[in-house]
Amino acid sequence: NLFTRKVLNVGDYLIDFMLYDHDGKEHHLEEFSSNNKYLLMEFCCKEDKDMMKTRPENVLDDLYQNYSANLDIVTINCDAEDAWMSGRLPRDKWNEWNDHKNSLAVMMEYSTMFRYVFISPENKIIGFGRHEDLKDKVKQHFAFVK
Repeated sequence: NLFTRKVLNVGDYLIDFMLYDHDGKEHHLEEFSSNNKYLLMEFCCKEDKDMMKTRPENVLDDLYQNYSANLDIVTINCDAEDAWMSGRLPRDKWNEWNDHKNSLAVMMEYSTMFRYVFISPENKIIGFGRHEDLKDKVKQHFAFVK
């Protein structure tokens, strides 16, 4: 059933999912809908050491520290629930949520080819990116980033 869905494209609206933070509190992607900010959604599996080697944490940290007035970041963590909840994996400073099911349903709706989804304040998808082009894509989709 997951594999028959149409993957979202640029111009499509954000689709909501129920996710959980590290304290077990329930969250929804729609929480970002009313704040008039852009949203950068990242898919990340922190148990994947190769992926973590190429993850542009300096770009993400810079966005979080310098542009939070205009931008929210949410990492959709794709690790197994026990690994994610164990505390042995590094945690991000920004929102990091997991659906307790390896986030497969969320990832399949948004993309299997890209790690980042750029979303406008109107909740429309404005672009996608990978680790290697994140810095350029951020500047392309978020005009306020220098």
